[in-house]
Amino acid sequence: MKVTAEQNLIRLLRDNQDTDFGRAHGFREIEDADEYRRNVPLSTYDDYEEGIRRMRRGEKHVLTAYELAAYCKTSGTEGRTKYIPVTYESLSRYSDWSERYKNRVYRAAGGGKRLFVNTFRTMPNDGKIEDRLFSELYNRWMCENGLLRLEEYAGGEEGLFDREAGEALYAKVWLGFATEDLVLLEAAFQYDVLNFFAYMERRWEEILRDMERGEIPAGVALSERMRRRLLACRPGEERLAEVRRECGAGFEQIAGRLWKGLRAVCGISSRAYSAEDAALRRYTGSIPRQYLCYCASECFMGVPVDENSFAYRLVPENAFYEFLPYDEAGENDGETLLMHQLKRGELYEIVVTNYSGLYRYRMGDILKVVDFDDGVPVVEFMFRRNQAFSLAGEKLDVRHLETAIESLRAEFPVELFCFGVTVRKMPGVYYALVTLGEDGGGAGLAERLSAALDDALGEANVDYQDLRQLGQLGQAEVFPVSGEKLSELLARYLPAHRHNKPVHVLPMEISEKLYGEVEGL
Repeated sequence: MKVTAEQNLIRLLRDNQDTDFGRAHGFREIEDADEYRRNVPLSTYDDYEEGIRRMRRGEKHVLTAYELAAYCKTSGTEGRTKYIPVTYESLSRYSDWSERYKNRVYRAAGGGKRLFVNTFRTMPNDGKIEDRLFSELYNRWMCENGLLRLEEYAGGEEGLFDREAGEALYAKVWLGFATEDLVLLEAAFQYDVLNFFAYMERRWEEILRDMERGEIPAGVALSERMRRRLLACRPGEERLAEVRRECGAGFEQIAGRLWKGLRAVCGISSRAYSAEDAALRRYTGSIPRQYLCYCASECFMGVPVDENSFAYRLVPENAFYEFLPYDEAGENDGETLLMHQLKRGELYEIVVTNYSGLYRYRMGDILKVVDFDDGVPVVEFMFRRNQAFSLAGEKLDVRHLETAIESLRAEFPVELFCFGVTVRKMPGVYYALVTLGEDGGGAGLAERLSAALDDALGEANVDYQDLRQLGQLGQAEVFPVSGEKLSELLARYLPAHRHNKPVHVLPMEISEKLYGEVEGL
């Protein structure tokens, strides 16, 4: 496997030897992986920012010789907006990896429909190089290359692609109610499926009433093409009566009751998001969950090894991988390891050289090696270096949160703070415990703090703002507490042997437990 990985690397270097980056780092003369690691330093986004600006102005052969498909806009782990180039070469290598499991399940079912609960704010076959979310870019490319069969999806093309997505969950619940023979329930993230069911639970009576009347209220923000598609997808009275009966009986394991032939729920997740996964089981019961892929805007890195498993097998064809042994202090900038040098049970930060112009790029993802498959590591994503939470793909790290608090301090005398996140209510919300100085207070304090924090998080992180507008996240909440109460809560929920330093971010499992207590404050 070391030879295969090295051959993959040398091919990539030869293809890019005449780029500005390739000439500066001697790609033409590099003969093996060891020489590559000596000649090219480890990198982060800062190292590419100027080159990417040049590329966005139209310059060619700066970082990559491959044709650009788009730039993926992301907040990333640096606490600011990043533009990650994605080439057609990289997309061709990603191919239909994420669809293979789903296609097997679909074929085994012998037909039926699939429902994707996200709407991609782009259009297939428009050929534009523009700023896109990775999921939108990838699925558009899949469609353009015949790897997504639109006729299999509830709602067809209109149900998948729409620049004016509007109140997308309204449309998705309508399509779900109208589709009796649903086989696959799909999403970018498992969290999106959880949000879909939570929305359904809140709005099912209203949507069913609209379906029975055959009209969509003007106040529901949907494009005309989506409205036409929904009104053309009205089931008969028998199906509507069935939906009303099942929803009226409650939402425990509603998925299997609404769609008797549902075979799997597909979407990205990981052990870091286990609280969401547990909450989703209320709706889906024992229906298998498949975690789709391990990927980021920078690279499609792994595919699941089994249903209901957080383990991903790396895909060697898609990048050249290196690994830094994890150092909790974040000081490991030294020698990397290759795939065959890794050990089961150990934690590593993954470093990728991809087919879009990033070389020895520190992803910030911390992985645990759980197994090997024919020499290829099988890994679990554990957490992001310096990152706090990501409920719906927003990727808020501690720097975003601290920036938001600094903004809050312009209006309120915030002294101490601690952040958590919860999916006890849906959409999921960020919350903060804060202590205030003597002049803090006044009528409606918690409400004013909550609104201000929500605005500040949106300013600090473009993805948070976008997902709030789409209804994927609820408004942030703030609970003012005394210093004594904050200390008491942290002492109760955090390990007694922890380092005596400020706690700004609660671990996910503690965050969920603590919210149940502070919700009544």
